Amino acid sequence: MNERTRYFLAGTLAAGLTVSLLSDVNTLQAISNRVAYSHLTSELRMGIDIGLLDPADARGGNLDAPLSRREFGLLLKKTLQMLGSPAGSEVSDLSLYGVFDMKNTKGSISRKEVLESLCRSVIHLADYGFVTIKEAKAADFSDYSPMPKYATAFGYLRAENVVRGYGAAFGVKRAVSRREAVTFLYRLYEKVAAARVRPSQDKKIAFIDISEDHPVMEQIRGLHEAGAFDAIDIQPSFDGDRTMKLKDLCAMVCGVMAKKDKAADSERVQKLVAGKNAEADATREDLAMMLGTLTGSISAENKIAPVVYTDVEGGSPLEEALTALSGQGITLGYPNKVLRCAEPISWFEGVGVMAALGKAMNWFEPIVPDEVAGKSDFERLANVLKEKKARVRAILERSRSKRQ
Repeated sequence: MNERTRYFLAGTLAAGLTVSLLSDVNTLQAISNRVAYSHLTSELRMGIDIGLLDPADARGGNLDAPLSRREFGLLLKKTLQMLGSPAGSEVSDLSLYGVFDMKNTKGSISRKEVLESLCRSVIHLADYGFVTIKEAKAADFSDYSPMPKYATAFGYLRAENVVRGYGAAFGVKRAVSRREAVTFLYRLYEKVAAARVRPSQDKKIAFIDISEDHPVMEQIRGLHEAGAFDAIDIQPSFDGDRTMKLKDLCAMVCGVMAKKDKAADSERVQKLVAGKNAEADATREDLAMMLGTLTGSISAENKIAPVVYTDVEGGSPLEEALTALSGQGITLGYPNKVLRCAEPISWFEGVGVMAALGKAMNWFEPIVPDEVAGKSDFERLANVLKEKKARVRAILERSRSKRQ
């Protein structure tokens, strides 16, 4: 298990950028411990999670160093393997299926070569039913026009924002860096994986980086039922370590209020963000103030002693909001009663705190997890893929024999 995966699991289940339910009174404690990879883009963080990027390469100058042809081939193979593609079974299969020539691996690889390798990968994935690509003509780059056989795949890559250029140009002659390669490959992985996951969920909310039995999915499903995601542009990857934007926090809270037909509460929440930059990171103070307004008079009936935060001014609106949340058994901040109100919150923390409040205030019914795949299911899938691979090899060998 790599370093990033260990951190991700520890953060999600214990004391990272997330929340933990404590004690019999359902006290929730949000413990923020800034993620070491928070400076990376979502594609790079997710690339570490799925093994496309080694944590050691995310530091120093390794990210922007030119990538060798062999290194790119291995990353492409791993990407296709995770998608279940026949071309990802063995390194030699990249050449066998005409996706990438692993016999010529000397030197660095250019952006043009990577782009055309991605086109061939898309064609391969479409041929085997992993993705459906529509006939769509995409705008050419000023320094690159695809060959006719790549036109449809190129259109898919452009339409799905898998590949982007430098303004109007793609930079075809430039050597690809590790940063660019992982970014391109994760975007392709995300789009194809999402296309396979979403339809199977029968309109349920799903993410490609969180399994159905992951603890945070119960919180997400509950909030989804309560309307929190009705006005959110849901991405294929949850990426819970990323910071939550103020606009998304506001939209989630207002979404719940809209479903509960509480326009007055929604207006109160929107007044809290009036004049602020909606694209700014939501802070722990924003979270407390928005959720505190939703507790109403219910907290006054609760006899739980309010938490006194050492860095919150007494008698301030923030203290009132935190006291209201304490009445619902919800405590924010750190174990030493420090809030750090200006600290940005992650999606893990925002969703966890909001779900705990929703549970305390009966916003949604308890969610019964769906049945998840077990070991026998994966063994059956592995056998099916092996049999399919054997049949394809046999067909290719027969075709080769006939040509000879």
